[in-house]
Amino acid sequence: MTDSHDTDAIVSPAAGPTGGRAARPWTQRPSLYVLTAVAGILSGTVCGWAVVRHRPPHPAKAPAPKRAPAARKDPGPEEAREAEYRRLVEFGTRCCDEAADRLRKSDPETNPAGWSAENDAALDLLGRGRDFYNQALEIREDHAVMQRLQDAQFKMSLARKRKSSP
Repeated sequence: MTDSHDTDAIVSPAAGPTGGRAARPWTQRPSLYVLTAVAGILSGTVCGWAVVRHRPPHPAKAPAPKRAPAARKDPGPEEAREAEYRRLVEFGTRCCDEAADRLRKSDPETNPAGWSAENDAALDLLGRGRDFYNQALEIREDHAVMQRLQDAQFKMSLARKRKSSP
């Protein structure tokens, strides 16, 4: 007689030497799946524990030695050239910005009394800015500085034209 709760055996109509029970193949036994899963989890845990247990300890990290503050080095030739380049570009930009303000004030219609003096000041500042940009371009060629130089030359031609024909 078979127990209805037995999951490891199937009742077979043909009674055999097992008393009417036919054995299931091992792939159809749910208890083996459970045992396999538990064994896998345990072996993974044990193997992981063994690896961690036998790993060499982390070396103690020694604190980094404190360094004395580095003495300020004299800039090398490349750093000096780069600093000079930046200084020249900055001066050229300042001159051209001031010249643009003066050029706006040199309109004879809005400033009939002082437009000529403003125009002369704008021409002078634009010339200085152009010279600074040219010196910077001798150190290093840069597209942005070339554009600024062209803009300064265009504004200079505008100021010259305004000076000759008010």
